[in-house]
Amino acid sequence: YYLLKLNLPLPGVLVLLHTTAAPPRGFTSLCQSLGRELVDAAEPLLTSALMRDTMRAELQRAEAEARRDPLTDLANRLAWTEKLAALSSSSGAPVSIIQLDCRGLKDINETYGHHAGDEVVGRVAAVLRRSVGDDGLVARLGGDEFGILLYGADEQRARSIVGWIEATLAEGGSWSEWGDVEIALA
Repeated sequence: YYLLKLNLPLPGVLVLLHTTAAPPRGFTSLCQSLGRELVDAAEPLLTSALMRDTMRAELQRAEAEARRDPLTDLANRLAWTEKLAALSSSSGAPVSIIQLDCRGLKDINETYGHHAGDEVVGRVAAVLRRSVGDDGLVARLGGDEFGILLYGADEQRARSIVGWIEATLAEGGSWSEWGDVEIALA
């Protein structure tokens, strides 16, 4: 065998081997020269492949980020719209939709500042995420508006989840230390 060092795009080694068709005879200077040329020719190809893989990973990260709400880490309106379109084009299991509005958030923002409003939105998002788990999509559709898509859920299952959300928010008592926020579910 003959080892050739690769420097770009990442450090590595290219191993050249003789075939077993003939007895080993070592690497002549011609074989060594061809091996170095092979390494020189491989570097741009490997660089391009690494760049392609890096760009593909960056694109996937950007696509995922474009569908996430940065405050709550829930899906955003774009993800919601895409999922609705996908569900409407497929037939089969029922889908339930729950809409939620945090009334009173504007007063909290104006009285205590947006950091307090952001905290309330984050707490509501956590409750909604727990209520659905992997059985649906929870999205922040706008400032204080949320939507829940429940896959394969009939009206009874949707009502059960709405009840759980209402009970969870109510049992926390003063879950918002900045004042009352009315959660309107539809």
